[in-house]
Amino acid sequence: MGFKDESEIQIVNLKTDPSQMMDNIDHIHFFPAFHMNKKLWITIILDEITPWEKSAQLLDESYSLVNEKE
Repeated sequence: MGFKDESEIQIVNLKTDPSQMMDNIDHIHFFPAFHMNKKLWITIILDEITPWEKSAQLLDESYSLVNEKE
């Protein structure tokens, strides 16, 4: 993911609305998905400085997107 520090980090990939993708990416805590379709998925760094409220919102949105009824 381009970090200079090679220590192990915890991440989660979440599905996102493509129209909101760029609003969610900050390249600090939220990135285009690592090893996923970068148009539909984002990667969140799970650490103590990542904003919990935004992470929880994105988790809820991801759950809704992957469970949509056709």
